[in-house]
Amino acid sequence: MNTVPPAAARSIFGNAALYERLCAATEVLARVIARWPHALDRARLVQQTGRAAEEIDAICAALVRLDVLRPFGESAPAWLLAVGPAAVTLEDAFRCALAMHGAESPEPRRPARPEVDMLVMQAAIAVDQRVLLLLRQFPLDRLALAQPGKAAAPRPACVRQAWAVAFG
Repeated sequence: MNTVPPAAARSIFGNAALYERLCAATEVLARVIARWPHALDRARLVQQTGRAAEEIDAICAALVRLDVLRPFGESAPAWLLAVGPAAVTLEDAFRCALAMHGAESPEPRRPARPEVDMLVMQAAIAVDQRVLLLLRQFPLDRLALAQPGKAAAPRPACVRQAWAVAFG
């Protein structure tokens, strides 16, 4: 059975590059977590993930800026978790992927670990569904208030409730 999702399903917010960066960050974090409480160096990350050293450096630099990893040692680039392994989530990987927005995107490819791809795909689908659900709560008829003489249609109860919760 093929465990890799089809290319069409491999995006988040319709962005395949963001999805690839999210997979890369998730894979690196999984490798560092597996090695915890010991550090993991660049050479081993390159070997284990099949990713380029420059990509590993960019991911780890972003994770250091986000206080998820910390540099370790002085001779060769290596990293340690800055938090306990249970504290690391897909949110950290997503923030890393967003922080790397300007970085060159990795070429779409099958990750070294298909389970990483499946986990990220499941999360991406859930995120996309949640975003659509949240966007559904904001009817555009409110914009009609800007036009003189037009009254907006009454808001559904769920929207009134969401508005009350958000803006009390």
